[in-house]
Amino acid sequence: MEEGCDTCATKLTGWSLSWANAGVTCGPYTDGSERSLLIDLAKEGVGFVEQAISIVEVNEVIVFTLSARVRVQELSVKGASLNVACYDASGNFLTNKDQGLFWYNWMQGTRPWERRTLKFILPENTTQVKVGAIVKGTGKAWFDDFTVAFTPLAGRAPDEPALAYVGAALDTILEHALYRDSVDLEALRAEALLIAGGDNDAGDRHLAAEYMLQSLGDHHSFLMRPDEFKAWENEGGDVAFKHATHRQIEDYGYMLVPAFMSGDSLSMLAFADSLQRSIAALSGQGVRGWIVDLRQNTGGNMAPMVCGLGPVLKPGVLGTLTDVRGTVERWWYRDGVYGWDDEVVLRASKPFVLPTPLPVAVLTSSQTGSSGECTTISFIGNPRTRSFGQATWGLTTGNGQFALGDGAQMFLASATMGDRNGKLFYGAIVPDEVVEQSEDWKYDAALDAALVWLRGQ
Repeated sequence: MEEGCDTCATKLTGWSLSWANAGVTCGPYTDGSERSLLIDLAKEGVGFVEQAISIVEVNEVIVFTLSARVRVQELSVKGASLNVACYDASGNFLTNKDQGLFWYNWMQGTRPWERRTLKFILPENTTQVKVGAIVKGTGKAWFDDFTVAFTPLAGRAPDEPALAYVGAALDTILEHALYRDSVDLEALRAEALLIAGGDNDAGDRHLAAEYMLQSLGDHHSFLMRPDEFKAWENEGGDVAFKHATHRQIEDYGYMLVPAFMSGDSLSMLAFADSLQRSIAALSGQGVRGWIVDLRQNTGGNMAPMVCGLGPVLKPGVLGTLTDVRGTVERWWYRDGVYGWDDEVVLRASKPFVLPTPLPVAVLTSSQTGSSGECTTISFIGNPRTRSFGQATWGLTTGNGQFALGDGAQMFLASATMGDRNGKLFYGAIVPDEVVEQSEDWKYDAALDAALVWLRGQ
């Protein structure tokens, strides 16, 4: 951070500006004799700065470690994170990793300098690694003292805890993973044991489990470490999430339903109740139809989304998950209650019932993923309903939850999503009306198409 560059967008030598929304500045900050990178978000957005490192092409298992000091001031929404991205010799993107989908791994609020570390396994054929600092939300974050390390693992011998941990994870993959036939599992076991190592290090064992899940190639399976799972369930911490928002557009009720990344029961209920209150408020204004916007919904926990939207859904079975043995589970909504088969999962406090069913337009995009796609599926086959926009992300697998011995949880792609009519999805969900969006966003093409359809109902 000590060397300036007048011609660089960041004014720091070697650091490129990958993304900055309007109102976001990324550049040097000097505090006395110390210089650091400051990402300042005056309004909600993203600031993302990277530096590229060229390396010899990877053809063995190598652990890459990125470390930096970070401090934050009045930083809200998502927070500050380190980021790593890998590319091959042709410049093709291979994979990336930041500090996770969930808010609790990101640095938020106002906190002094802390050393943050990110570890992962470099993919085969990597020739370039980009290390970065990324901030999402509003507020300020400073980054300094970046260090990197490349650790080959050839010759490491696993200890007994490593053998047991990797064995348990692999047994679960063998029994439940949809993509279990996509990799050589014995070769994967050998590589995972190298990663888990012989130092009785829980972090290395978690890294090995992460590596096995990522190697499946389903782009959906992931590991929650014990501390992460505790935070997800909100034991001893505040859950940060955005409620759905609503407004009236012409004569129609519009609801923007964001992702919901928590398993905390009270937060789930608060989200669902808030959404049902939004529907009730709009209904009281005499709207003639509904627009459900799922274009920013990257997933998380579907229960509060579906329960909250229940009043605009036909009661009954809404969708299915079919596992590798052909067993089918069904999710449903009726009378303010969301559940699976015979299990009640979430019950709205004061269920709202529409006086008259109205037409529903659903908006999707390539960011609509995972539980956002489950919510999308819940509208397929719904009376007087039509979808608009772009095909969804394509994470149309259900993640089963499987515990490991130390309390870590494997969320494993173990079932295929289906709609209420029995159609299974093996990738992106294509909307009824595909709508191209102009890059300048001078108008909202999907919303306009939905309004045209609604006016005709």
